Amino acid sequence: MAGQCVSRRLSATSRYYLWWVALCSVLVMPLLPWLFQGPESGAGLARVVHVDGQGAGSGPPGTSLGLVLPTLPPWALALLVMSWAGWAMASLSRTILALRALRDAKLAARPFPPAREARLETWRSLRARGRRAELGVSDSVRAAAVLGLTSPAIVVAPSALAALDDEELDQIVVHEWAHVQRRDDCACLVQRVIVALAGLHPAVWWINRQLNLERETACDDWAVNATGSARGLAASLTKLAAIPGRPADAVLLPAA
Repeated sequence: MAGQCVSRRLSATSRYYLWWVALCSVLVMPLLPWLFQGPESGAGLARVVHVDGQGAGSGPPGTSLGLVLPTLPPWALALLVMSWAGWAMASLSRTILALRALRDAKLAARPFPPAREARLETWRSLRARGRRAELGVSDSVRAAAVLGLTSPAIVVAPSALAALDDEELDQIVVHEWAHVQRRDDCACLVQRVIVALAGLHPAVWWINRQLNLERETACDDWAVNATGSARGLAASLTKLAAIPGRPADAVLLPAA
């Protein structure tokens, strides 16, 4: 309960970085026996776990407990390795396809209407700061998203362009600008590769979901700080969600 209260007091950006620390810890944990005690110790941990630091059957009765873990037969180990390799290859292939779709979306994006951009007051005050991004119009996104990695672009779907007024569109564009400044496009790619290589590790999947949630919350905070209107952003996001269209954007497109 105390931990939950502390986490609620932290900003979304702080929680986001803490989840990255947790993810790195999960990935490094299996390597600790080899890093600190050598490969022989790591191999031993796969067979016996000692509660009191003594071998099974040694010392007075009741002072030591040895838990012998069964060794996997070669065929089972080979099956696990093949399953992991198949999962990783399929996931990495989907990531490559997502990168190609990202490239195609950039090439197909159209220039943003200059007259409409001139009416986005907050965006005009921020667009020259930090990491630069251009505005565009794209049929490849559901509403609004970042086409990132190299030369990032913030693109808006024609349906969103027509449905949102200038103030609402300004809120959404600033939210996407926050993704650009935080380099969430690069982080999404790193997460995707980690999930692909980690296989079906439940902790990695859960932390990946938390990272995605905190990323969007952090960008909401950035947008509220820039525009000064939490209600305005909430209303804009609600209206954006009601626009009919494709169900969701690709994993490599940080989107409102």
